[in-house]
This record gives sequence, structure tokens and C-alpha cells, in this order.
Amino acid sequence: MFAKVIKKKEIVKLEGLEEDECLQLLNSHAFAGVENHPDDHESLRVIARDIVKKLLRSPLAAKVIGGVLNSLDLDARRWTEVLESNLLSQNSIHSILRLSYIVLPNHLRNCFAFCCMFPEDHKFDKDDLVRMWIALGFIQPSQGMTMEDIGGSYFDVLVKKVLFDQFEVEDEDLEVTYNYKMLDLIHESASKFFAQVCYKLVDDEVSSLKISGTIRHFSILNAKPDILRKIEKLKHLHSLFLFSEDSNQDLFKTLTEIFKASRCLRLLYICGSEDLKIISEEIGNLIHLRYLKIHGYNLTMLLRSLSNLYHLQYIICGWTRGPSQRRVNYFLPSDINNLSNLRYVEFPKYYISSIYGIGKLKTLSELYLFDLRDVRGYRIGELKNMNDLCKLGINCLENEGCRGGS
Repeated sequence: MFAKVIKKKEIVKLEGLEEDECLQLLNSHAFAGVENHPDDHESLRVIARDIVKKLLRSPLAAKVIGGVLNSLDLDARRWTEVLESNLLSQNSIHSILRLSYIVLPNHLRNCFAFCCMFPEDHKFDKDDLVRMWIALGFIQPSQGMTMEDIGGSYFDVLVKKVLFDQFEVEDEDLEVTYNYKMLDLIHESASKFFAQVCYKLVDDEVSSLKISGTIRHFSILNAKPDILRKIEKLKHLHSLFLFSEDSNQDLFKTLTEIFKASRCLRLLYICGSEDLKIISEEIGNLIHLRYLKIHGYNLTMLLRSLSNLYHLQYIICGWTRGPSQRRVNYFLPSDINNLSNLRYVEFPKYYISSIYGIGKLKTLSELYLFDLRDVRGYRIGELKNMNDLCKLGINCLENEGCRGGS
């Protein structure tokens, strides 16, 4: 529409910021949270002005490099190292952005690199992303804090460094929450920078799949079956993402072979069309799996072999049309309560309430519907040892007969 208004022959050139505007923007990020006014740091202000001259008048570069400087503790020597970096002298926005990735501490670099696995314009859910980081071992424990809280603090740092954009959304209850996106330019440059560890394939863009043995995280969008089958050779993958916008009748067979070969997987994320009705029994081979997410498929059941995955911490299933409520008792494995390391499960509410003896899942942090019944395995006593619960919803609490032991 915009192109029609201005006509094709007219080219609109977007100018960058004036130098003073760029400096002001950089300083607002570089000195964020600093008690003393930037004017009190004369030597740093001089360095900042010299840095701005290398930022191509780009507001994004000013914000990102400002975030880099903010993490350097007002240390003039380290600010000078940024100024003298070869990456700032290459007259390239991609080089400037690469500098922001290089200076990240290892734990944050791993977390940020992993985010390149998602398609452009992906809306990140902070809590879910943190769960993935935990599953992959990216979170360093700290006494007195939960792993989720530590991971949340990691993410907040990345947002402060302007590596993610934050925007408000309203949930179904009209409550305001936040989602996050990577700017396209950051996503593009970061994907190239971390390509030796994190590899993304889009729409069969590579006809001959030759991937370094260093690849640990692999993402595929709309790949054909012959490409998917080559994943079987990647036996040391830690995470696998399959995004499918098209129909894929061979997906069940392909997943079966992947499950046989890729036994080091800690994270499996499958999102796509409605063709997948059931997950292969071979998923039981993924003994290191910590995180399983299946979204957008019309699953009819999860097979019993899932209950062999004793390291599993997170199971998330969402679909457009799942099995009817009267078949709930057949969807989950009867012994799913053997997964004693589960920290979080997400199904429709009535699926959660169908789990027998849920009290065995002592590490659950959320239980959004516990449906009390006067039946063994569904009484209030199931909750007595679930000490990690932070969120709990109870239905039918008024039923006197349900309040006894388990």
C-alpha cells in the first residue's frame, strides 16, 4: 500500500540519527541504572562520543552497544576496548551486532544462541523459553533461587541489552502479559554468528545437507521427507525443532527413525499441521529427553513408552482438536506418574485431572486443576508431599468425601 502511494519511481531513503541524538540514545542504555548522572563520568562520556562515530548513525547499534557498555561496570579500560575493537571499524551493522554477542558471558551466550532456532518473527514466551534453557543445562544453580527464577533473570538481562523487543499482549482473561521478539536484523546476524552450534534450515534452502559435527541444536521449517531423513545421521543433537506449515503424511515414519538414531536429544519441539495423530513408541529411546512440546497436531494418545523417560521435566501438548473429553482416560499413559522429575505439564485442564496418583510427581511447580474425587489416587492427600507447587487450582473442594487420605 505504501509503495502505491509514493509510486515506484520515488525512493524513500531513511536517514540515520544525528550524532548527538545517537549519543543520547547510547548513553540512555550505557548508564541505565547508574545512580550518578552521566555528566559525572567525564572520561566515559568522551569514549562514548568516539564510539558513536563508528555506529553508522544506527539507532539499533546505539541501543545494543549501549547495552554492552552498561555491563562493563563503568570501567574506562573496558569501554576503550570496545572503542578499539576491529568489529566497530568495519562499517557494518552486522559486525557491530557481533560484538554484542562476543562480550556476552558464556551462560548468556548459550541461552541467546539457542534462540536463533526459532523462525523470524517468532513470539517468545519468557517462561517457556526458560524451561528449555533448564532442560538443556544452560542455567547455573544459585542457592536460594529456583532454576526458573535464575533463568528469568538471564532473560531480563538479554532484554536489557536490547537483544529482544518487549511488547504487551492481552490473554483470554484480558490480563496484560508480555511477549518478546528478536528484531529481524539481530535474528539474521545472530543466526550466522552461531551457525556452528545452532543450524536452521528453511524450506529446503540447502539441497545437499552437510552439517558440521559441532551442531548441537537443529531447526527445520517446512523440510521435505528426504531432508528430514538425513537428521538420522546427526546422532549428537541436543535439541531438535520441527516446524511444519504444510501437510506431511510421512512425519510419523520419519520421527520413528529419528527417535532410533538421535538418542542424545534433551529437547524435542514439534509444531505444525494436523497429520500427526500419534507419537511413535520409539520415543522411549530418548532416555535423555528433558523437554517435549507437541503443538498444532490432533494427537489421539501418548503411548506408554513415554513413561520410560525418567529425566523428562516438561511436557507441553497443544492442538486444534484433541480427543473428546470422554476419552481423556485413554490419552495419557496410566503410569505417567512414574515421571518423578516432571516440573511442569501443560494439557487441557481435564487431562491433568485424569492423572492417577499425581502426588508421586513431587517436583511439579504448577497444578492448574486438581479435580478432587472420593476415589483412591484423587483425594486431597495426594498434595501433602508436593512441596514445590507455586500455583494450585482445586475443583470440588466442597466434597467432604474427597478430603481424606490418598
